[in-house]
Amino acid sequence: MYGLAVSSKEVIDARYLGGMARFANHSCDPNCEVQRWEVAGETCCAFFALKNITKDSEITISYGKIPDGNKAKDREKCFCHARNCQGFI
Repeated sequence: MYGLAVSSKEVIDARYLGGMARFANHSCDPNCEVQRWEVAGETCCAFFALKNITKDSEITISYGKIPDGNKAKDREKCFCHARNCQGFI
């Protein structure tokens, strides 16, 4: 299961319900970032471009850095092919 951690206590799980943003893939060199804010006590998130994105390009975000000490067996191999690829997600 994958979720978008918006804080240490909140994770968005769009597995069954959500907008097209739930299909954004990981890249170690993403073209978007997730920004979080609150409106009337509700958490809102949106993707914002980090660079120009050409038509038909995949929208990518970083799923986050690999925490130090994270066991290899608990990590997924990364296939983003970015020059700065970490090798694992």
